[in-house]
Amino acid sequence: MADVSLHDGPAPSAPSPRDADAPPASADSAGHSATPAISDELKARMDKVVYSDWKQTGLSAEKRVMEAEAAAEKAKAKYESLAEQYDRVKTGDKQSGKFGLKGPKSAAQHEEELLRKVQNADSDYASKVQAAQAARQELVSTHRPQAVHNIQQLISECDSGLTLQMQKFGTLITPRYP
Repeated sequence: MADVSLHDGPAPSAPSPRDADAPPASADSAGHSATPAISDELKARMDKVVYSDWKQTGLSAEKRVMEAEAAAEKAKAKYESLAEQYDRVKTGDKQSGKFGLKGPKSAAQHEEELLRKVQNADSDYASKVQAAQAARQELVSTHRPQAVHNIQQLISECDSGLTLQMQKFGTLITPRYP
């Protein structure tokens, strides 16, 4: 098989007499380029990095907080709606079409039922607000600092690997003089 050059133009000239004893700058004893080997080693080292795992963990923690806050907002809307209905019934505003399974309810029964629903909605809203606050606090005090610390460690590992590979590459291209 013919040796194919990757560059255009004339073939490189013969080495100068002062480089006659030195091996080619970036080739091993078989004449293969060392940069793909270094690249492969570096890629293998970087493939071990689990950055995507930490990213996914952080995103799922953020999503849990957003879902808890959305649930609290939904509970708030339900509470406000029921409180408004209760205020209308208490002030005597008439609502049409309010029938129970056993026929029409009296105003007192309807008011009592709405009061019970408002109280349940209030306790539900309070518990969801507390859960959202706890999730936010856990995210801010635990998950985010832990993710930042671990990502910094991963960056440090990648940096060390790159430094090592650059040192190896530097020894390959450094001319060796007797």
